[in-house]
Amino acid sequence: MSMPELTGSFPTELGLLSYLEDADLYYNSGIAGWLPTEVGWLTSITEDFDIEGCNVTGTIPTELGNLVNLTTLWLSDNKFHGNVPSELGRLVSSSRIDLEVRQLTFKYIHAMFILHHRFTFSFILQRKTI
Repeated sequence: MSMPELTGSFPTELGLLSYLEDADLYYNSGIAGWLPTEVGWLTSITEDFDIEGCNVTGTIPTELGNLVNLTTLWLSDNKFHGNVPSELGRLVSSSRIDLEVRQLTFKYIHAMFILHHRFTFSFILQRKTI
């Protein structure tokens, strides 16, 4: 699903897209608000979950750790705050997780790095608290 120029907030019904394999929503600057926890129901995604540059606020849902078949998770260029969930450590099939560490903290950083050997992080380190 690639949809440029979306506006509004992420609907909770997003989690009902049970056959979704790819979600490329990057740089939809009209999207605002929180990422609903129902994204954790999108376990059929085997490729990208890309919300880079979508003005998403709030915390990163721990439920993203349920997307264990995901290849790439793009979360950068948003306005997330709080802890990076240790549940992202379950994404062992992922080859890349892209985060910006501006308003995020790592409470359990060790869980983030005990991952599959192909796993890489891309960080923009402006502020990091352990």
